[in-house]
Amino acid sequence: MRTWSRALAPELAWQRAKYPSVDWAFAAVDLFVVENNRTSFSLVGSAKAEELPDRDSLSVSPIVGPRILNTPLYARYTEDGVPLPVMAAPAGDVPERVIQSLPSAAPIEVSNEKELVDAVRTAQAGAHILLMPGVYRLSGLDARASGTPDQPIFLRAARLGDATITSPSTAAIDLSGAYWVIENLVLEGVCSLDDYCEHGVHVYGGARSAIIRNTVMRNFNAPIKVNLSRKRDRTPDYGLIEGNRFSNDRPRNTTHPVTLIDIVGADGWRVTSNFIADFAKNGSDHTSYAAFIKGASRGGVFERNLVMCEWKHKGGVRLGLSLGGGGTADYACRDGKCAFESDGAVIRNNVILNCPNDVGIYLNKAANAVVHNNLVAGTVGLDARYAETDAYIFNNIIDGRVRERDGGTTQLENNLVSGWRAALLQPVSRGIFANPPKGDFSVMDADAIAGKGRTLPSGLSDFCGQEHNGSKPDIGPFSLSAGAPCSVLHSKGGNS
Repeated sequence: MRTWSRALAPELAWQRAKYPSVDWAFAAVDLFVVENNRTSFSLVGSAKAEELPDRDSLSVSPIVGPRILNTPLYARYTEDGVPLPVMAAPAGDVPERVIQSLPSAAPIEVSNEKELVDAVRTAQAGAHILLMPGVYRLSGLDARASGTPDQPIFLRAARLGDATITSPSTAAIDLSGAYWVIENLVLEGVCSLDDYCEHGVHVYGGARSAIIRNTVMRNFNAPIKVNLSRKRDRTPDYGLIEGNRFSNDRPRNTTHPVTLIDIVGADGWRVTSNFIADFAKNGSDHTSYAAFIKGASRGGVFERNLVMCEWKHKGGVRLGLSLGGGGTADYACRDGKCAFESDGAVIRNNVILNCPNDVGIYLNKAANAVVHNNLVAGTVGLDARYAETDAYIFNNIIDGRVRERDGGTTQLENNLVSGWRAALLQPVSRGIFANPPKGDFSVMDADAIAGKGRTLPSGLSDFCGQEHNGSKPDIGPFSLSAGAPCSVLHSKGGNS
């Protein structure tokens, strides 16, 4: 019964929503569906339960996603001006020589919409624009000024939850200037129609080395959208998306694309330590993505993200992380034709859960892709599609199958994959961890993963932010040599 419920429950819910006039019939069938795990957990890390924020809190976890911080974070860059993570970066991730700065101790304090618009419009390198506690209703905050690596422009609140920006228009913030740091803000779409609320932050043109961190964005079709200028002559390369929470309260009633992190044509973006959940759409093909990088982009990293295709609601076709997405129109491609969608990108140390109707990782025209040390649980598996895709896939734990489609090729080493068990909906992850769909990563079979991985370069961090044993790494995103996995998702009852 559990096996059939896992296969049929999402489809039943989807059909029930489409045909409300016969809800009574679906309700009768629903009585026989058991063990619905997808709405009964929250990521709690190592903190004591009584110290955790409640289910409606902005901060879900001390491991990934945003946090309530009492002190400012550095803006940290390499000598070439490429931003570096700071929220959970082990020492091995930080070069010896970096450029770093804190927000100015003499901020430009704003307390209403007009003051905020004026401060952003007149900002200069090194400015620190500080939003006082309150709600700001904005229709496109236009950030065109540019900072420098040693004088970035900060747009922030003192603490997460102090300032909320609500947007009834296409984008809450339009960012085209370089070296901005946007942090500690809550951005929420409040449109009368879901078609209208597209982006929390639209990064485009010359917005090089943007840092977007420790924010909460909800109820947008694509909370973060990155793309080139119209003539493709300016490129917003080398951005950092770190420690944010992206989700929607319900499936979006739109035919527009729904992808919570949508990066097109920009090189070198790093997406790390984010909580990405509950993305779906009720229109068009009903297909949505947690995040993708595409459009003939080079480089790019997805690492240490927690992706929950289904968290507080379910239904539709939800895919996890993708290199290539659903493809790109020629005019939006960096090379004008998309000979490939992605080249040389990496997907590593992520936990991807509960995508019952499609794959957790999708590679579409993804040249020279590297996929390693991920946990992909409760999904259909991984697809590598089209002849342009050439992927090296190792040290992963994957429920479902790895499938080569339409000429895509993969090299597989040291993975735990369901194989024939996938046809019977028996996930391999259940033999390794106590209950991944509920988020219980208590290790049940350490011998299957401990020290069994292919060697890794030194200095790489696992999902918990601790360094892998490079010479004898474990399979999956948790380095057991550092102790038990850093995070446990446990049931608190209801939609917790």
